[in-house]
Amino acid sequence: MREAYQSDLRHIVDDLLDMAELVSTALADATRALLEGDLALAERVITADPHIDDRHLELDAKAVELLARQAPVATDLRLLVATLRMSSSLERMGDLAAHIALIARRTHPEAAVPEQFREKIARMSEVGLESLRGPPR
Repeated sequence: MREAYQSDLRHIVDDLLDMAELVSTALADATRALLEGDLALAERVITADPHIDDRHLELDAKAVELLARQAPVATDLRLLVATLRMSSSLERMGDLAAHIALIARRTHPEAAVPEQFREKIARMSEVGLESLRGPPR
């Protein structure tokens, strides 16, 4: 029974990492679409957003189900609570990436970002991507 529980916890962490990777891709692609006026890339980000939303709901359902079934304590409880919080933040980041892509689509073929702000927008995106990657190991 404990092996199954530990396996479920590992799957939840893996799912969270996969979701972070999806959001990271969405943010990088949305930024490129915005700065380069890439309509196909913008459409890809917009199309991927519901998938990120679904992953959020699935992940939260798994975490809540494990909470109810196993009543974890201490470290495991903190892990599951952190997972619920992080999945929510990741879902919101995915929504924001989709919003950026919508702006790129709406302004296409014109540049959405004036030249004098392009470097700042690129840096803001990099900061967001760094937060998704986490601290260096």
